[in-house]
Amino acid sequence: MVMTALREGASGGILKFFLLGILALAAGGLVFTDMGGFFRGGITSTDVAKAGSQNISIQQFDRTLRTTLQRYNLTPQQAWKIGYVNEVLKGEMRASLMQQEAIDLGVTISNRIVAENIQDMIAPMVQPGQSPSIVLEQVLRSRGMSEQQMASALRRDMNVNFLTNTMQSGFLPIAKSLTKDIAIYEREKRNISFIVFKHADMTDIEEPTEEDLQSFYESIKEAYAQPEMRKITAVIIDHELIKETIEVSDEELQSIYDRTIDNYKVDERRSIEQVILTDSEQAEAVAEQVRGGKTLQDAVQEVVGNTTDYIPPRDTERVALLDELKEPVFNAKAKDILGPLESGLGYHVLVLEKIKPAATTPFAEVKDDIKAEILETRVLDAQYDLAASVDDYIAAGEPADVIEEELGVKTKSYPFATSFGMGEDKQAVFTKDFGADATTIVTEASKIGQGEATQIMELADGRQAAFIVDEVKPKTYIPYEEIKAELETRWIEEAKRSANRLAVESLLQAAAQDEATLNELAKTNNKTVQKIEDVTRQDKTKGPFSRVNILDAYSFKKLELFSTELKDGVAVAVVTDVSLPDNIEEDTITTTESNLRQAQQKEAFDLYIGALGNKYSTRVNDRLLESVYGPESQQY
Repeated sequence: MVMTALREGASGGILKFFLLGILALAAGGLVFTDMGGFFRGGITSTDVAKAGSQNISIQQFDRTLRTTLQRYNLTPQQAWKIGYVNEVLKGEMRASLMQQEAIDLGVTISNRIVAENIQDMIAPMVQPGQSPSIVLEQVLRSRGMSEQQMASALRRDMNVNFLTNTMQSGFLPIAKSLTKDIAIYEREKRNISFIVFKHADMTDIEEPTEEDLQSFYESIKEAYAQPEMRKITAVIIDHELIKETIEVSDEELQSIYDRTIDNYKVDERRSIEQVILTDSEQAEAVAEQVRGGKTLQDAVQEVVGNTTDYIPPRDTERVALLDELKEPVFNAKAKDILGPLESGLGYHVLVLEKIKPAATTPFAEVKDDIKAEILETRVLDAQYDLAASVDDYIAAGEPADVIEEELGVKTKSYPFATSFGMGEDKQAVFTKDFGADATTIVTEASKIGQGEATQIMELADGRQAAFIVDEVKPKTYIPYEEIKAELETRWIEEAKRSANRLAVESLLQAAAQDEATLNELAKTNNKTVQKIEDVTRQDKTKGPFSRVNILDAYSFKKLELFSTELKDGVAVAVVTDVSLPDNIEEDTITTTESNLRQAQQKEAFDLYIGALGNKYSTRVNDRLLESVYGPESQQY
């Protein structure tokens, strides 16, 4: 219906506006986020944050969060547990502050630039015989956004990128001597000697009492949780199946073509190449060289020294030209050389390559395009009509098999799955059939009870689906009696680990007071001294030392005893030798300089964002965030 209205209104300029690629009201960015919904006043109970004068509502933030999490196949609750929800919110607040700063500084992104970006975004998606407006509609639908929201998102992204790039570009070169010193520091090598006290060697551990085990069980009970699970049936509306039932005759296509003939009329066009320069003398010199026989591109290279401002041949209509160029270009003849002509952009030198007269594209050439658009329109209309019927059947409590038989949709039942989408066999249940939509499916299904259904969802591949919860298994715990033996083993292991750590700490304190050497400690405790050599700060592992152990070793001085906990024990260690490289390769210095510059830029960016936060003020509704995404918002 929507697409029908657009197509039928094309003669009034609406669809032609799209097909010409202007799309100024429908621009979209690479980060599809909704920055609408700006409210007056302070933060409200439905706002998750306030950044300056802009409030971020929970609905707006939730759409952004779920879009972001789809890339990582995470649910919002999983993201909350690892702190990622707050990181996404911080990103939205940063972007909001920078957008406000851009406005205050007078930085604006013109509609023309927004239009060019939407053209670049849409172009790779358009298939042969497909209308750009159809692609735009699909993008909007898959993102759940309006045209204005996409335009706002792109403009915000461009404002933020402009400020970020400007702010991070003004650093002086880093002194080479400093870069070299840091490169040497980062490549410091250490030799470490150590002895290991194994947890398993602690043999004087008393057996745990029943009270000890019960208390231990309660403290780690969540490790033995059997999460809540749901058995779900999907009701799927497949647009490809609907398309197979729709026929469009040649007579109807001809009728549509005749009725919308203005859409296929092309005004007279001129193919022009040009250069736009800010220096009138350079422009005159370029024009003279072209009139002398050189190509425009070669002339620009000769006079200016580069071809940055050269624009290759491009078809253009009269209406698309600057006012200063319209008459000269459309009064010229093929191969004429024009200019310099002055406009608000500078001095133009142009070569008129070809003249393409006004024409009407024949029906045979656009027949397939019209059919594809008609099919897409009718499939969309039929799909939404069918979705409404499915919704009515589900609301009436009809079972899935009845819905499938009477409405001709697909249904499929899935085994029990957790709120993370994992089945009882620890395999993903929905990912194979639904891809990135799997996360949204389990999240929405986890909000409803047995016998209830989700709202009909738009899937990334164009299908629509609703999900009925057939059965819910509540969260349970493995009973204490079933795992008592395992608990006893774990309790004893933990007791040995704690006792070993305390014993080594006491030993280390006594050794430090007596100035005992590592060899003396080894001899006294019947241990063997082990060694690892050439340890660097970049090492992830070295012998039995993990990354954490290596960083521990770099926090102590040479010949200073220290302890560090290994996987199966505690090491008492000492750095026996420290060496620095005599020479550093030029490539290494270059890499170090690049890393330092990135660190500079990050620090500058963080300071800048901090200053913006002080300038505009920010607030976060932590209580609302936790109630929506925290542990109490959903059972596992």
